[in-house]
Amino acid sequence: MSRKDSFFLIFKFILPVGLWIFLFRSVLLGEASISGENFLTYSIVKFYLDNLQTGVYPLWNPYLFWGIPDHITLINIGTFNPIWFLTFFLNKVGMRFYTAYLMTIVTYFFIGQLGFYQLVKAIVRNPIAANMAFVALTFSSLSIPLFAQLIMLIIFVPSVWFFYFLVRFCQNWDKRYFVGIVFCLMIISTTYLPFYFLTVFLTVIFLFAIIYFSMFKGILIEWFKFLRKNLILSFISLVIIILSLWPAYQSYRMVAEHEVIVPFRYGAPTDVYKKGLTLTFKGTTDGAMSARMLADDLFSNLNQISYGNDGFFYVTTFLYLIACLAALSQFNRLVVLLVFLTLILFLLAISNAAPLHQFMFNYVFYFKLFRNLHYFMPFLLASFILLVAEQLRILLENKGTLAQLRWLNMAFIFAVHLGWIAFLATRENVICSSYLTIVISLLFFLFYFLKQGKMNEKLFILVLFLGMVVQPIEVFSWHNAKAKNYKSGVIKKCTQLPSVKPVFSFIRPLEHVRKGIDKNLKVDPSQNFFYMYRVSMVDSPVFFMPYEYGFLTYWSYYLSKNGPKEYIQIYTRNKFLVYDGVEVLDRPEMHLNTMKLVLLNNRNVAIIAADQESTHDPRLLSLIKEGSNLKMSHAAVIDSPSEQFKIKHFDVNSIKIETNFVTPKFLVYNDSYQSDWQAFVNGKRVPLYRANIAFKGIAIPAGKNEIYLRYHPLGGQYIYFFLLVVFGIVFLYLITSLTINRRRTREIYG
Repeated sequence: MSRKDSFFLIFKFILPVGLWIFLFRSVLLGEASISGENFLTYSIVKFYLDNLQTGVYPLWNPYLFWGIPDHITLINIGTFNPIWFLTFFLNKVGMRFYTAYLMTIVTYFFIGQLGFYQLVKAIVRNPIAANMAFVALTFSSLSIPLFAQLIMLIIFVPSVWFFYFLVRFCQNWDKRYFVGIVFCLMIISTTYLPFYFLTVFLTVIFLFAIIYFSMFKGILIEWFKFLRKNLILSFISLVIIILSLWPAYQSYRMVAEHEVIVPFRYGAPTDVYKKGLTLTFKGTTDGAMSARMLADDLFSNLNQISYGNDGFFYVTTFLYLIACLAALSQFNRLVVLLVFLTLILFLLAISNAAPLHQFMFNYVFYFKLFRNLHYFMPFLLASFILLVAEQLRILLENKGTLAQLRWLNMAFIFAVHLGWIAFLATRENVICSSYLTIVISLLFFLFYFLKQGKMNEKLFILVLFLGMVVQPIEVFSWHNAKAKNYKSGVIKKCTQLPSVKPVFSFIRPLEHVRKGIDKNLKVDPSQNFFYMYRVSMVDSPVFFMPYEYGFLTYWSYYLSKNGPKEYIQIYTRNKFLVYDGVEVLDRPEMHLNTMKLVLLNNRNVAIIAADQESTHDPRLLSLIKEGSNLKMSHAAVIDSPSEQFKIKHFDVNSIKIETNFVTPKFLVYNDSYQSDWQAFVNGKRVPLYRANIAFKGIAIPAGKNEIYLRYHPLGGQYIYFFLLVVFGIVFLYLITSLTINRRRTREIYG
């Protein structure tokens, strides 16, 4: 590598990355912790990887809310994304799990930055402008939620690579870029709400079709030719993308069929029992960027950005100066497209502070699923920075007018920079680096125009880099200093836990597990405790907190809200109860008084719903006949293994029990009922009943039996393992094809 290439490599990537790591060292070194929202992501990643290494793809979580379907939660992180196996690998070679997780998300962050750099270079076709865009996005507010709200980055990274592969494919129609498009769509389809990406994609296509109409028609024709020429590849890609939609379909089905609910998404408390979708409302503003910052915060109070503010828009003032300097330059169609794209994304991100969101809410169905409109913020940042990169290219390449209009250009440069100084002087609490940025920008552009664009290239890049980072250095320093003030005993404890295996206990605790939690730290919010039980895989107390932090099964929620709470907590401490009889009610949820007697007196008769297979199971019929004589006796509580009852196997998706009762029994497992659970007795499928309103019940014959219960939605965990293999194959093929092509290019061109 030549000295020139080494210089550019240092200032393009090594120096920005090194500086960024230095600025965020407090979190990376453990002096500050991730905040509560990122702790959610951490808990999901750890729960997923810890179970995966035991050979189980975790679809159910038995530790929260009496049991919840957790494959819906896993969509938050995109479990098929190969990046999470970096955490697994780093942990296996000796790195602490939490440190491995931090290294993974930082790596993923810079994978996204590299994708953005490649995208800008492919569109703008100017390496200096592309490098400016890379540095600008790296030191923008996209970094701020990295340790606070990772979901935005998880959404953004595959999206930006999708647009890169799409642009490169439309430029040369190379198969490897087509595979890149397909792989990115696979990742996006299996990650939190792909509708964010879909909105941005459709907006770009709409604007491109209008502004580049002739080119758009030509691209469509070439797409059709490629697909027709590569029918096998096209068919396989279509099948793979459809398969990738399976987890999203399963989650949508469960919510649409009202088996799973998200109570906080509904307006009136009664709506939760009527609606089958997790809808949000036009009036929701807490998920908008406008609820997290004021217009003045773009330039003022940059030393007061609170840790955990995941909807804050920030880019260096240097970008605004470039935009102003380019205001009188020639406009092209790309600038027009990016201006409109930035404006549309801004209007969406501020939610109902602008009328666009209300229109979209009324006429685009999936906007009713959005709550966090500030998740458009990474796309807004990227669009604005890409716009400025194109404007910078126009300025740098507009050499023809430099000699003729030199003094006019000098006057305009002074006017813009002095105007910005005057503007900031009218603001309150403007940090010093804002003024320093203006000074560096003034000297940079004056020198460039005086030299008529013939500056020393190394000096040019150095000054440009300094102008881009001097303000973010101060902003991030203030922000990361505040991160040290975030204290959480729960997070501190959980990030010290190694990989764990699922733990089974017969009895649930009544109170929080506080062992190892520093009592001198401030009281943790309830959601941190909620995530703690997912990390440690031990039972949480019974409905110990508000419901908005999980996807609850319908009947568990119904019982918890309408049943006698003082008795529910006592009753559900015990996971297993054995009854000698059952009582079949048409609608047991409407017989809460009867249920109260069952809970209060531990009556020896379980309640089941009559709308199931109760009239066809001979084992159950005998128990129904005996039930009327057992109302005054008590059910047997199983609180430990015995000769009559043993746990032979347990994982989060299934449990295998060995029983040996003298007479037929009815077993109630106080884990939430959901219709995708299946029951087997001695290998034969038998009915599983919704017992005592919300739980699993099964009729057991006398004698020695093996009872097997498993959570098995259509396809079970097998289809998820199959998808993991498919994603791995496509990813390896993509990496291999890109690497081989890069080597060939080097061999040809040196």
